[in-house]
Amino acid sequence: MADGFRELDEITAVAAPEDVIDMMEVPEVFDLEGELMSNPGTPFDRLLDARGLSRDDAVAVLVDDDGGVLEVVPDLIKFGFNVRVITAVNGKRGLALLEERLGNVCFVLSDTEMPVMGGPEMLRAAKNRGLLHRLPVVIATANMAGNAGVIADAINSGAARESIAKPFMPYELIDAVNAACLQILDEMEEEAMPGVDEHEPKYLQGLRDTAENLSEFEFVL
Repeated sequence: MADGFRELDEITAVAAPEDVIDMMEVPEVFDLEGELMSNPGTPFDRLLDARGLSRDDAVAVLVDDDGGVLEVVPDLIKFGFNVRVITAVNGKRGLALLEERLGNVCFVLSDTEMPVMGGPEMLRAAKNRGLLHRLPVVIATANMAGNAGVIADAINSGAARESIAKPFMPYELIDAVNAACLQILDEMEEEAMPGVDEHEPKYLQGLRDTAENLSEFEFVL
């Protein structure tokens, strides 16, 4: 087992599952009258709902060749997100899993450097095949400085959403996945707004919206 994940294993071994789940609780939300509103759920929960994907059907895909990661991280995912986990030891097998489970994958956590096929290559191929639509992808590495370029390329191309340094703590993984989910939710919200041009300056959008609102009123002189 890798040294970094030996420490992580020791931490999670003494933590109860509910302690790990507590890390993803969201703050209470109040309305304008100060009344407590129902818990809006995490971005991960909301994206599952938006995709019509139940936890019973959802699977997380973990792609990594590190035995320590494959031993520890699936339990973190199960405790933190309450979904099943399937694993692959290289990008080629990971790509096959994404094709086999298309529609049921709730998020992907992939290492960067692996034998046969690395993470960035796998994600590029998956994106080109349309396997990453509205799918949160987090790319991990133990060498963030050395892999900064390929990780930036993966994120800028839309093949990955977030990155995380190994070894990581449970809350760091939960934060990264939720951040990736939030990006997708924001994009879905923008897509649902008709007539909005993403290249239009915000002040022009404001003027157009104001004009549209005024057109709904009749003025009597």
